[in-house]
Amino acid sequence: MLSVNPPLIQEIINAAIVFLVIMDPFSSMPVFISITRNFSAKQKARAANEAALVAAIPIIAFAVFGTVILSFMGVSLASFKVAGGLVLGILGLQLVLATQHSEKKAIDYKSAAVIVAVPLITGPAVITSTVLFTSQIGALPTLVAAAAALLVVWAALRASNYFSRLLGASGIAVASKLMGLLLVAIAVELIKSGLVG
Repeated sequence: MLSVNPPLIQEIINAAIVFLVIMDPFSSMPVFISITRNFSAKQKARAANEAALVAAIPIIAFAVFGTVILSFMGVSLASFKVAGGLVLGILGLQLVLATQHSEKKAIDYKSAAVIVAVPLITGPAVITSTVLFTSQIGALPTLVAAAAALLVVWAALRASNYFSRLLGASGIAVASKLMGLLLVAIAVELIKSGLVG
């Protein structure tokens, strides 16, 4: 029989929630809708698929090599926690204060995928969190958590037009602000942990 480790499962769930808050699909949706507005339904679906795949690449890379890079550069985990907390805090404040991501015109679905994937889904904050979670719970649990969050983001992008009609621009903006507020709270805890450590 396979043994189940409840504490590890809880850590994975916690990490997945943090990843989802940072990736904030409500922030990516308006940009995705804008740059794919002239796409067919099939092209939009392909753009969402490509965005999720492209966003996964840096996560995998930093889950595997992130701690090695830190060790090579002589950066302690405590220092990286403080730096990561600052990055998360800045991103959270941008979401709360409604700093808009610049919109770019996409020529095809591949261009749209890259624009949405990096840095909207996988930006510096996601990369920072990937390294931190890898050092705390391991690479595989971190990748499982990130994959779960990416799955939700992918589903949100695939259903972006539905969410846009359901929530409206104001509803999506409010949801994104709430995500930003949660992100600032996570950043404060991360900085505290780094300073104590």
